[in-house]
Amino acid sequence: MMSEIKRFVLAASVGAGLLIFGLASCDRNQSSDENTARHAQQTEEATSIVIALHPGNKLTAKLTNAPLSTVAKEVSRTLGVGIVINEQEDKRVTLAFEDLPLKEGLVRIFGPDANITYPPKLAETPSSKKQNDNLANNTISRLPNSNSLSSQKNPLDQLIDQALNSPAPNDRIQALKNLVQQIPNAPDKLLPVFESALQDSDAQVRKTVIDLVLYKRIPIKEETIHDIAVNDEDDEMRGKAWVILTNRASPETLKQYLPDALSDPNPAIKNDARKLLEKLESQANNG
Repeated sequence: MMSEIKRFVLAASVGAGLLIFGLASCDRNQSSDENTARHAQQTEEATSIVIALHPGNKLTAKLTNAPLSTVAKEVSRTLGVGIVINEQEDKRVTLAFEDLPLKEGLVRIFGPDANITYPPKLAETPSSKKQNDNLANNTISRLPNSNSLSSQKNPLDQLIDQALNSPAPNDRIQALKNLVQQIPNAPDKLLPVFESALQDSDAQVRKTVIDLVLYKRIPIKEETIHDIAVNDEDDEMRGKAWVILTNRASPETLKQYLPDALSDPNPAIKNDARKLLEKLESQANNG
């Protein structure tokens, strides 16, 4: 009879500001026949995940036959780093490195195409040893206490917070890009985030979001898009908003919206609106 044994060990210690955590598991197939024990030992597959976060956000990792999805979940749970990988392309990794910058180390593990976002305390390098020690202590305190873990923001909420509140526009943009693929799982929670981002104070953030709405077909309310088409100061934003409305709104609704475009300060937008109105009216007369 075959039996499967799994052992999980989660260890954490802090010394001189050093956070170390590890997850190790071992799967063994054991035969009741003692004569096959040696063969079973040779064919067992061992998995180990050992990661160390040093002061200054330096990362050390030693992974052996580790499923990438398991590594991602453990890093997200422990460090609060948001990581999104394609589960269909999950693979096992074996690698080792020491004292790489946190971002470089995570890219080494998950690859350049992974969506990785960082909470503020990890996105910035602490300026003093005291801050480094606080970072390690704050992180380690979450490990043994399940109640403390449940009180922390989950990766999705962290991405939302970064998309709306990060002081760096590029960080807000990256978080919004990461959130797009999560919309089907939590539309009521995420669509208001994108509506809010369309009003971002940074023009590049707004342009990124309007592109996501246009090309990823994010179902933002027509009223919101119409408001941008009429009131945004940027010609590109207004033009793309009109394209979205043209693609989504019914002919009847477009007839109500397009007169606003006839007074647009951009001649190209005004001209396109005039042509579209003429086309709609012609279709209505022929119908």
